[in-house]
Amino acid sequence: MKQTLLIKFLALILTFGICNFAFSQSAENDSTETSFPEKVKNRSTFESILAFPGKAIYFPFDVSFKILEQSYHYLFDLRAIERFKEFLTTEDGRIGIRPTANSLNGYGARLFLYNVLGKTKINATTQFGEFPKANSTFEIAFPKDSFLNGSLTFFNEYNYRPNANFFGIGNRTNHADSTFLEEQFKSTLIYKFDLSKNFSVGLDFGYDLIEIGKGETPNTPQISRHYTGVGERAHFLETASFLKANFTDNSGSPNAGNNSLLRFGYNQSVDDDKFSNLLFAFTTEQFLEIYHKRTISLKLGTDWRIKAGAGDEIAFYNLAFVGGNEILRGFDNKRFRDRGNAFGIFTYKFPVWKVIDGVIFYERGRVFKNVDDFSFNNWKESFGGGLNFWTENGVVFQLTASHSRENSFLFAFNFNAGI
Repeated sequence: MKQTLLIKFLALILTFGICNFAFSQSAENDSTETSFPEKVKNRSTFESILAFPGKAIYFPFDVSFKILEQSYHYLFDLRAIERFKEFLTTEDGRIGIRPTANSLNGYGARLFLYNVLGKTKINATTQFGEFPKANSTFEIAFPKDSFLNGSLTFFNEYNYRPNANFFGIGNRTNHADSTFLEEQFKSTLIYKFDLSKNFSVGLDFGYDLIEIGKGETPNTPQISRHYTGVGERAHFLETASFLKANFTDNSGSPNAGNNSLLRFGYNQSVDDDKFSNLLFAFTTEQFLEIYHKRTISLKLGTDWRIKAGAGDEIAFYNLAFVGGNEILRGFDNKRFRDRGNAFGIFTYKFPVWKVIDGVIFYERGRVFKNVDDFSFNNWKESFGGGLNFWTENGVVFQLTASHSRENSFLFAFNFNAGI
């Protein structure tokens, strides 16, 4: 009797468990089907045809977003830049090589040697553009407090431009297709002393050798007698003093503060070329953060060449200019030349990713023959935008597109060797 009751009890429990399990599974399946229904494709062929133009319009944006997404993954998640830098650097970090590229100078590389000869920083950079266009620099820097509580830098530069552009002198020159050959060697010794955290002063002494030759175009400036310095080989000794003020919150992508530079110098001709002149330059840029690293900035500047004596002249290749990668980027490099210039650049900067900023800029500038000629008439203007990839030390990669009345769009890039 007891055995029969025990068997019935176990059978009842087993039956109840099976029913309960089946019920729970059925409820779970019903819940799953209700919460996460399968995607139903009910678009007809006719509707798909009508939707195709929209897909075609969106396709470039879709591809761009996917490229940006993958770029972000490789740059930040996989640390592609850091790994690449480590691959091109010795284990102790003192010797390495870095690629560099610039829309004006071409492609090349920078070799650095740090603390190899005492506490020094040695940088050697070479870039080649359209052959045989070349640019090379060699720099030896002694860090802070090495000499008289300041830093000392020995800088050498060599440029070879077989087809440098020349459009004439003045603010109303035509966009003519004229070139000349320019070969330049410059050696400079720079001493800088920090007055405080925000202010520094310095002196620089240099030797400048420039030779101008005939370009490839038939209307090269060498055949004209209207431009001083054509066909000449000039030697200059240059000395200058400068004052720097930096109140920005960071060097890579400033959001607040001011950065200014004042420089006054003198060029003395070595071979009595009568090209001696005074130099004066001033630039200042103010940054203001609107909100969440959306920053506006205004940069103002001027640069002048003043004859040192009554019989002196200023060679056309040594004149102040606007146009290029820094001032009036919508115009060709050194588009307008004269004894002085003035310019203003308004920029809006906004974050795209961690170390990538979007930039929109508007700029105006012009050149003048004399200080008395200064006016706000006939200023040239350009505008555009781009992307800045930056580190704490500065901009690593810069890509811009600029527009002006002379050029629909000019694209420029700069991959900095200082990464």
